[in-house]
Amino acid sequence: MSSAQSELADPPKDGISAIKFAPEHNLLLVSSWNAEVRMYDVLVNARRATYTHKAAVLDTCWGADQNRCFSGSIDRTVKTFDFSSSTDTVIGEHDKAVKAVCWQKDLGCCVSGSWDKTMKVWD
Repeated sequence: MSSAQSELADPPKDGISAIKFAPEHNLLLVSSWNAEVRMYDVLVNARRATYTHKAAVLDTCWGADQNRCFSGSIDRTVKTFDFSSSTDTVIGEHDKAVKAVCWQKDLGCCVSGSWDKTMKVWD
């Protein structure tokens, strides 16, 4: 069995916590312990966007399309980022770190799970 290896140009400065490929494009979301979420174009191996939280980001996911993503952080916030306007917005908070975020296509919303033992739905 052979294995191919590739490295990101301009990788995060700390450990990677999550990676998610876009469903229909060659775009990759990378969240990191350095409090950043980065979006890369893997075809040309280039960073296309970056936004930050106040603390390590534990998870990230794509929204309904490749124009929006979501992220959850140790800072207890859930954020959304709009790639077309390059703006991030806090859409909610938990009482403890946000461990997981996912886009629920059928409901059209982001769902987050936290170390506070709760799951929340954000529309």
